[in-house]
Amino acid sequence: KNNNKHNQEIAPPALFKKAIGLFQSGELADALATFDVIIALKPDFAEAHSNRGIVLQMLGRYEEALVSFNKSTEINPAYPNAYYNSGVVLQELGRYEEALSCFDKAIAVKADYSSAYNNRGSALQVLGRYEEALVAHDQAISLNPANVNAQWNKSILLLLMGRYEEGWSLYELRWRLKEYLPLARDFGKPLWLGNVDIRNKKILIYHEQGLGDTLLMLRYVSLLAAQGAEIILEVPASLHALAREIPGVSCVVAKGDFFPDFDLQCPFMSLPLAFKTKVESIPANVPYLKAPAAKLNLWKSRLGDKIRPRIGLVWSSGVVRQIDRRRSIPLDMMLPLLENNAEFHSLQIEYRDGDRQIIMNDQRLHDHAAEILDFGDTAALIEQMDMVISVDTAVAHLAGALGKPLWILLPYAADFRWLQKRKDSPWFPTARLFRQTAPDDWEEVLAKINNLQKQEIFR
Repeated sequence: KNNNKHNQEIAPPALFKKAIGLFQSGELADALATFDVIIALKPDFAEAHSNRGIVLQMLGRYEEALVSFNKSTEINPAYPNAYYNSGVVLQELGRYEEALSCFDKAIAVKADYSSAYNNRGSALQVLGRYEEALVAHDQAISLNPANVNAQWNKSILLLLMGRYEEGWSLYELRWRLKEYLPLARDFGKPLWLGNVDIRNKKILIYHEQGLGDTLLMLRYVSLLAAQGAEIILEVPASLHALAREIPGVSCVVAKGDFFPDFDLQCPFMSLPLAFKTKVESIPANVPYLKAPAAKLNLWKSRLGDKIRPRIGLVWSSGVVRQIDRRRSIPLDMMLPLLENNAEFHSLQIEYRDGDRQIIMNDQRLHDHAAEILDFGDTAALIEQMDMVISVDTAVAHLAGALGKPLWILLPYAADFRWLQKRKDSPWFPTARLFRQTAPDDWEEVLAKINNLQKQEIFR
């Protein structure tokens, strides 16, 4: 009773300040409890409901977050932040039409809401309304030229639309994004973006983002070598053995290890800009990677003589990020593919909950996770396959770089490098793309590739 009296005396300003402080320091459970106290004391406190929703969103409790945001706008229909936050959560849930409606409501209340325009553009992009999305991002930038997120999202959209000249230039703004700051490197040497002659120069090309990105960009090494550069590659340890096989490279260093002195430096994902890459000029001579000979012999021996067609499978991406969940397929949905007369081999080293049990119970899918030590092993295993069927992962990029027949299964809102609506890829000539026609609908895609397997491989 005394505590309630005390809370009434200090609520809501002091308690609200306390709740915000707890949230900013990452003490989400305590922040949520404090917002609950505030709302109990002042049920019509719209801002408290909205901030409570943000905490719930951070905790991954999306449906509860929406309830809080809706309560906030019910109390105050002119509160733009709550509409905006609802839209962000709905995007996370893949409910893009509803998200778009929320961003429109936020803008109707606050016409200069740059972030709402930016997210409106992102929702429109997922819905395939690209020109409208571009207008929305431009409006966000016009209202706030310092909105780096809007400029970054515009770059991704331009790349998706195949407008590479503008897109790769804006892509350089990634270093100003909060999430990219930890990736920035200061070598004290000039950045090379194709602006100076590199003949007889030592140039460091270094890993910055995902493994798939680096595998995709290793194609540019031959172009650097053709210009007479001495090339030093810094890659993750898992790519070291593979990168050493690339002709024209003078030195390959595992990330974190010492590397020799150099004159110029360039991150892998800046190479398309440096080479003024357009869709029609993508360097796509495959294979541009090869498996180390020792590993190739090892895996050839492990698998033995081939009796039936061999197909490598990858059904899930990473296990953490939301985007990885969207482009992954539950293993049990893939099982009908195994009914075809082939040897099926998992190319994965990570498994989601339940996958390992399915593999143990179903002897049709060979598991090699314990024997794959790096991407050199994965490459050697892929070389034993007749084809690879994969979701959008680093392994798909590797199979494409090896020139292996490749079927890539793409989510409805696919990554920019796969462009729009194409069934082929200018990055990987041996790849065929199979896209969802509706968000989260893998059934149609899997039915299509199962039928094609029967027609083209097992006929």
